[in-house]
Amino acid sequence: TRLLLAAHAPKVRTKDGVRILDFGAGPATASLAALDYLSGFKPKKIEICIVENQPDASKIAKELLEKYAAKLELDVTVECLKSIPDVSSTEPFDLVFAVNVLNELSGEDSEYLLSLWNLCAGAFLLLEPSHRVASQRLVRFRERILKDFSEEVRILGPCLHMDSCPVNRTENWCHFSEASRDGRLEDLSLRVFKDPRRWLK
Repeated sequence: TRLLLAAHAPKVRTKDGVRILDFGAGPATASLAALDYLSGFKPKKIEICIVENQPDASKIAKELLEKYAAKLELDVTVECLKSIPDVSSTEPFDLVFAVNVLNELSGEDSEYLLSLWNLCAGAFLLLEPSHRVASQRLVRFRERILKDFSEEVRILGPCLHMDSCPVNRTENWCHFSEASRDGRLEDLSLRVFKDPRRWLK
């Protein structure tokens, strides 16, 4: 999440205040990465809305965010919700995260994603582990966004074009890799896969 923010969210760093929506936040991993990223620009205020239906996870997320914000000397407020706020009852968000949640959604995930899309006024980061089913879901959502909002959207990755995806509605799937600099991950990969795997899909 931190790597992708550095590469794809340049608009956020020029703002006086930043609003973040973290859907399916768990322990707020994505929002913690955002705080780390934003600490280099010291925005005047950061508002984080955690959407998590597990109260224990929300409690942990709020505590972690408040402690990390204090350490980074950032002015952060955290709100915890059990469901996505209605577009008519909240201001839009500068950053919207849906990180590692598609595999936990029941029903039509594109409806959840569309609700998040409608709340976004900046960067929308969808991040999933490299897996065929999740990748195909993301391709279907990408196609829907391009069809319904082609004038309002600029896709930053992994595809670098705005045309229809060539793997849509096929058995194929795609992903991209980022170099990893985490020695612990390399050690684990060596033990499990007999290969350091110095990349993340």
